[in-house]
Amino acid sequence: LEEVLLQDFTDPDGSGVEAGRAFYDDVDDYNNYGVGVTGIVYPDGESVPNLGSYGVEVRVDSAADWNGVNAKRITVNAIHGTQSFSLSGYRTQDPAP
Repeated sequence: LEEVLLQDFTDPDGSGVEAGRAFYDDVDDYNNYGVGVTGIVYPDGESVPNLGSYGVEVRVDSAADWNGVNAKRITVNAIHGTQSFSLSGYRTQDPAP
């Protein structure tokens, strides 16, 4: 969740979805990341030790306008077998300078 929340609200280079996670530069790039994949990996693709049987799925949804501030809800589901755990957070659009 932290990795996604640290990204830009909008695509800084306007290229759309990037070629791979190592190049993700905005929260929308992560939408549907990890769906149907088992094994937790670092952004460079290297496996995280001891998490090979876990999965992670990311969803990004536009949230309601918060008093004139655009926001997106990021939900990360961690999955192990039949068990899952979800965390959600919100990324707001930075105000114009």
